[in-house]
Amino acid sequence: MTQPKARTDLRVSKQEESGQVYYVITAPDTGKYVRLREPEYIILKSLDGHRMPDEICAIVCDETGIELTPSAIEAFTGQLGKFHFLESSDSTDKIEIPEREIDKKKQSLFFLRFRAFNPEKLVNWLYSKLRFVFSPVFLIFSLIPIGIGFYILMTIPNSIPYSAIDILRLSTIIVFVAALFVVIVVHEFAHAIVCRRYGGRVTEMGFLLIYFQPAFYCNLSDSYMFPKKSHRIYTILAGMYFQILLGSFSLILWRIVKLETPLSDLLFVIVVVSFGTLVFNLNPLLKLDGYYFLTDITGIPNLRYKAFSYLKRLLLKFTLGIETSYPDVSPGERRIYIAYSIAAIVYTAILMIYLGSMLFTVLLDKWGGTGFLLFLAILAAIFGKPLRRLVKDIGKAVREDTVSKISRKRTAIWSILLVALILVLTFVRTELRVSSQARLSPIESFTILMPEQNVIKSLYFAGGERQSRNERVCQLTSKDFSVFKLEPLVENGAVVRKGDTLLSVSSNLYKGQLAQVDPELNKARAELKLLLSDPKSAEIAKAAAEIDKAKYRRRRAANEFVQAEGMYKKGLIPRDAWDKARTERDVAEKQVQIAESKYKLLKSGPKAEEISVLESEIERLEAQKSYLLDQIDASTFVAPFGGIVSTNRRPGEILSLQRTDTVEVKILVPEEDLDVVKIGQPVALKVTSYPAMSFKGQVVNIQESVAENGRTSIFTAISVLPNPDGLLRSGMSGYAKIYCGKLSLGSKLIRSIMRFFRVEFWAWW
Repeated sequence: MTQPKARTDLRVSKQEESGQVYYVITAPDTGKYVRLREPEYIILKSLDGHRMPDEICAIVCDETGIELTPSAIEAFTGQLGKFHFLESSDSTDKIEIPEREIDKKKQSLFFLRFRAFNPEKLVNWLYSKLRFVFSPVFLIFSLIPIGIGFYILMTIPNSIPYSAIDILRLSTIIVFVAALFVVIVVHEFAHAIVCRRYGGRVTEMGFLLIYFQPAFYCNLSDSYMFPKKSHRIYTILAGMYFQILLGSFSLILWRIVKLETPLSDLLFVIVVVSFGTLVFNLNPLLKLDGYYFLTDITGIPNLRYKAFSYLKRLLLKFTLGIETSYPDVSPGERRIYIAYSIAAIVYTAILMIYLGSMLFTVLLDKWGGTGFLLFLAILAAIFGKPLRRLVKDIGKAVREDTVSKISRKRTAIWSILLVALILVLTFVRTELRVSSQARLSPIESFTILMPEQNVIKSLYFAGGERQSRNERVCQLTSKDFSVFKLEPLVENGAVVRKGDTLLSVSSNLYKGQLAQVDPELNKARAELKLLLSDPKSAEIAKAAAEIDKAKYRRRRAANEFVQAEGMYKKGLIPRDAWDKARTERDVAEKQVQIAESKYKLLKSGPKAEEISVLESEIERLEAQKSYLLDQIDASTFVAPFGGIVSTNRRPGEILSLQRTDTVEVKILVPEEDLDVVKIGQPVALKVTSYPAMSFKGQVVNIQESVAENGRTSIFTAISVLPNPDGLLRSGMSGYAKIYCGKLSLGSKLIRSIMRFFRVEFWAWW
């Protein structure tokens, strides 16, 4: 019977890692690299096509002292056959390897690789032309532009003349593709040339899709054969190093050339792509440069596969008590496996949830129910194979370990825990809380502002349970008169009581008109009185004397006005004094007219139509006087409540009064929580200024108005908090919790799950 025989064209590289000797084996046509320990390598060398398994066991025992069984030799030989490291039954023929067989096994929707071309000849030519880059002189001089580039990068972030929108504008398809092509070529060929430098072959370049994120790759598998770890690390770092060098050169040139030119835009996009993709490439949780650098540093090839295999073994042991076979690992490797697998799972979960939510939104918005079915199909395509593989592995582990070996005690413990969980979800009740952002505003406010010239407006707002708003407008001037004077009676920060005067507006317009209306009204009333009574000689004589007195006052007022006018023209008195003198002159003239009318009325007898006219005139004058008194009263603003005054807060605002003993809290409530938020429920608030303090209140109002926040409708719940110490101020922000009553844990869980489903789901079908 012919025994297995190792291929004669296998390449072997002896390496040492942490005091342990390893042998890296590969065959030219497989693209598969395997790292063997000393006993495994002895077995491989012993496969000459004639030795029996027991003979190989003896050889291994003689050379290493390790005793093996023939079945172990046969199992190991079977693995070598899967790697195509053995010859066929005809020793002159190699096993036929289906094209890209290994690639197909690795392919998944999470990791798609598309081979582009074989760059080996081009790499050899470039290496012959660029050998100088491996000299110490080039390394030293290349650090200079890198240092300058990083200095520029750190010193001008605030002076970059591009915003994010500008960068998107600059990055048109042509410019972006050109920049990306330049960076990729430099990065990937840097890997290849350094790999060629240390004796490796690069026979494949192509495109990757990792978790639906585009990337490019250069197959550096031949670097596994490098005896020195430093050479493998240099090969990995070469791409990132020359990418940084390219980005630094582009940044320096960008600072030199004129801005807003095609060359400047291209250089800046190259800088963005070079340093932006560097962060992505350094991520060790994706199988890019950062990952391979980590595997070389730790000395653990296939780190991702080994870490997930080890974690799966731990989970099977912990959950089902199944012991699966796994190579012995050191405590250091164990810690690395656990840390890496957990970090990779968390990263993958976050990334998949983010990408999945975007895809879910796009599909549902575009196709509704059909999009939902398409999304489910995509999930099945992505996760179907991994789930089937997991079930298969669990079944295999159970079969190999046999169900009878599964700890009955462990099964009972899990059953008890499951029952306990159901009981807890059913009977344990906890508070249902709606948490949201909150902002503080005064419970009452009174604002005086000047929205436009010669107009003063007052706004009164009362919040809390009954929201009310009152507005009053005072017109200060007319087309005939435009001089007025604001006289605030309080200062910024002053504490006032209810009824205190906050602001008075003095204007000669209404006062002068009132001074003219009063004599006219008195005259009309007197004339009416005379018409209704018989005149006497004494009254006539008295009326004549009043005419003389009125004329005397008129002459004096006229003289005073002439003097005031002369002084006003010379700038010796203000316009207010001139206005006052003019008003007194006009009033004196009216008084003469009134006295003369009274005298004539006494001399003549009353007529019915005269009485009617006077009564109408009296009504008109009384209405005009009432209007003027209302306007004068509106020019005085008093505090409707006690509080603190603030001035010059916003453009057009004269002053604002706020009540401080109580504050109103506006809590944003999403539409999906409106079913549980009710008036009277307790509220707890923490504000940014006092994170260690909690303020208590309750919901007193739920506003009907709604605001749009993206795709969610937002309502506002109003709470009132006492503020006797004045710690809370208007404009403060914080986080509030509304306590909506107790629910079982199961009900809360179901409620949380149901929030993920759209209410229009039923309308899709």
